[in-house]
Amino acid sequence: MKLISFSLTILLTFICLTDLKAQQDEGVRYELSFNQNDYKMLQERAGEKGVPADELARWIGSNGRFIVLKPGEDLGDLPSSARLTVFVLDERGSIVGEHGMRMRTSERSANLGRLMNISELGQVFERLFPDANFYPDSVFLSESYFFPDTLFNSMDGVKRAVAEAGRKVAGSKKESVSFVLTVTPDSDRFEVPAKPGYVLFAGHLIGPNR
Repeated sequence: MKLISFSLTILLTFICLTDLKAQQDEGVRYELSFNQNDYKMLQERAGEKGVPADELARWIGSNGRFIVLKPGEDLGDLPSSARLTVFVLDERGSIVGEHGMRMRTSERSANLGRLMNISELGQVFERLFPDANFYPDSVFLSESYFFPDTLFNSMDGVKRAVAEAGRKVAGSKKESVSFVLTVTPDSDRFEVPAKPGYVLFAGHLIGPNR
């Protein structure tokens, strides 16, 4: 009987520790959001010429909102920085460009323009589509399109999720292009599992060589 009682104690202790570990592994959630109506206004403003790189960056800074949440933890325990990564997808949905930049975090929902260097983001877009403007198509995909309930431990996993989304939205026109913005922990490997923030803007490039 003592052996059975001892074994049950060990089993119950293991179950309790497993439940505690599961709660700890709920992970950090990075929420990145844009308003559909704001995006429609950007489309209208684009006209026939499209949106230049610096204007696209300013729009993202003014209209994108971000917050980081850590379940079961004090706000003081939130990470002080995060990484915003811009992925470029071609007409086949393949990743053809990638650039990450550091941004601050916030315990309350805040505009991206308050948390990162928008001029640097504009320079990133300049390098990613030089001598061309971006025309935003009707496709606007938020976090729910990706893997909203999946925790990742590294940027490699996030990149695979972006590539999978790219294959789903692959277009037929040569000039088709999509931009995916992700917000993750500011490292290649995450100390705490994370649910990244995502947004995908589909469109095409307009320019002299397009």
